[in-house]
Amino acid sequence: MRFGFEKPNDANEVGEKRARAKLVKLPDGLIASMRRLRTERMVAIFADSHGRLLSRELVAEGGVGQLRLSLRRIFSQALKRDAHRMILAHNHPSGSSKPSDADVANTLRLQAFAKSLGISLDDHLIIGRDDISSMRGLGLIS
Repeated sequence: MRFGFEKPNDANEVGEKRARAKLVKLPDGLIASMRRLRTERMVAIFADSHGRLLSRELVAEGGVGQLRLSLRRIFSQALKRDAHRMILAHNHPSGSSKPSDADVANTLRLQAFAKSLGISLDDHLIIGRDDISSMRGLGLIS
């Protein structure tokens, strides 16, 4: 599964964007493994400037309805790997992939901090039981 930078407006734009965008490929099995979890967990996928995978790291854990986020934990991992790009993914044990208000607020905070370090937050995926929401695709991050 691959995720790009923006949600295109029409079919012609899709081809153009895919030709230009350097996509980050998600590690095999990531989505399937996160759908089955009974508590919330967040994984960061770190990539170089060309979208090549550097690492996949568990960066936050929580209970059934919340994560304990640490900017230090997330970004120390990114800096240690000299990542230029990252995708965040976390599950909702409830089965819903709809981002909560807290998900959106925390993602905007993470995006601002990433930008200050020269790291692009390409997307934040919310993994539900049957589907996935992309915050970039929903227009919640730019």
